Amino acid sequence: MKVLQFAVGDPAFSIDDIVENCVCYTGTHDNDTTVGWFNGGDEDTRSEKEIIETQQNALKVTGGNRQTIHLDMIRLAFNSQARLAIVPMQDFLGLGSEARLNIPGTTLNNWRWRVSDKQLSPEFCESVSQMVAESSRS
Repeated sequence: MKVLQFAVGDPAFSIDDIVENCVCYTGTHDNDTTVGWFNGGDEDTRSEKEIIETQQNALKVTGGNRQTIHLDMIRLAFNSQARLAIVPMQDFLGLGSEARLNIPGTTLNNWRWRVSDKQLSPEFCESVSQMVAESSRS
């Protein structure tokens, strides 16, 4: 199991570290969304310095920018050698910490986020389909 939110902050990380016999996630149900993680949400345990260093490393690894980090991390997962790549819907939608699914160790307001029909527009579905096709995943 490789979780990119944990991996890309390491200056020594390489996409080649993700081998075929694993599952690669942008983040999991217990992590903040990729946008929230990148920006350092309210529940973040990292220091301001650690957040900035992680941002710099993530941008270097993905070759992306602050506005597209969620898409850049998805492409990184999809283009890895991992046999399976899993992306939370919130990352596909580019949502922030307001769409976080679960905060471990807490009992209130977890598992409440829901995707709406409006968010699943034909254009959105086509963009996901295109990313899957471009990475030769099916």
